Amino acid sequence: PLHDFALPVAWWADPQVAQVRRELAGFLEGRMGSGMFGFKDPRTIRLMPMWHQVFNELKLVPKIIYCVRNPAQVARSLRARDRILLDIGEYRWLCYNLEFFRYTKSLEFCTIEYETWFNEPEQNLARLTNFLDLPSCELDPDFDLTLSGIVESELRHDDPVLFAARQPLIRSTYQLARYADRDSATREQICHVATQFHAFQQLQTTFREQLGDFRTKLGAFEAQLSGAHADLSAEREQLSTARA
Repeated sequence: PLHDFALPVAWWADPQVAQVRRELAGFLEGRMGSGMFGFKDPRTIRLMPMWHQVFNELKLVPKIIYCVRNPAQVARSLRARDRILLDIGEYRWLCYNLEFFRYTKSLEFCTIEYETWFNEPEQNLARLTNFLDLPSCELDPDFDLTLSGIVESELRHDDPVLFAARQPLIRSTYQLARYADRDSATREQICHVATQFHAFQQLQTTFREQLGDFRTKLGAFEAQLSGAHADLSAEREQLSTARA
């Protein structure tokens, strides 16, 4: 329940986070080697301030690939996997994606849309190779065959009924996010939305604290209830013995 609230102010300065950051830096330093290295994890978006520190410590200039998907389909996927309500799934999409733009204001990135892998895989691959300064694969005679082996259409589980997000703000944010890397005005607009949304999230602090208190009390109540069930079972066993 607390997952979708904003992280604490200046959480990246916490000593426990600093320890994790040192472990990450050590892992990357030993893992990268001299070749290409990258990683993919949705939670990276929420932890970007810490990753900026890691990059600075290792003197790295990251190449950021922003993978975006229709929020309605993301919500559907979360409902199927984690039994999360569609509205909460869409809200989680909004939290993650606006944090991306809040934390990458001055950084170059490349947008790759999930849906286009199935419709325009060649265009997606061209965007990636150009952005990462990789040699083009299009002259390879087995290029189309290789690409078709990577992109498996049967793994796409979109629901055609869920064409767009329910909330207008999420729908408009999605449209801005799709073109933010190609249009400075669009990027400026979505960064402004991200800043305003972060200010709104700070107003939720009281609700987050109350929810935390409620969960603590609920945990204590569940422990008492479990103990009562254990006592009742013991009493039933004693009664059964006495009857026998």
